[in-house]
Amino acid sequence: MRFLRKQLDVYPFLEKAVYEKNLRRLIYFLAGKRKKVQKELEREMRKSSRSQNFEKAAEIKQKLDQISYITSGKYKPWQYEQNPNLVSDR
Repeated sequence: MRFLRKQLDVYPFLEKAVYEKNLRRLIYFLAGKRKKVQKELEREMRKSSRSQNFEKAAEIKQKLDQISYITSGKYKPWQYEQNPNLVSDR
């Protein structure tokens, strides 16, 4: 459970506003509103970069990369039709 909280960046001991913002993003993501979450994170990343808070911008960039990795398919469905053993061949 602790690992999941760290990955989701939802700690109960954060400031209430930060906790609520992260929880809202999680709810949007799980409801299928991935693009809304990504746009919000991109906006926050640009804002952090403009204020020269590059560490925070890098953390946000990692979150965006993780969202992209999780939501992108590794193989296209038609590739499995051509090669049913696609996963085991790698």
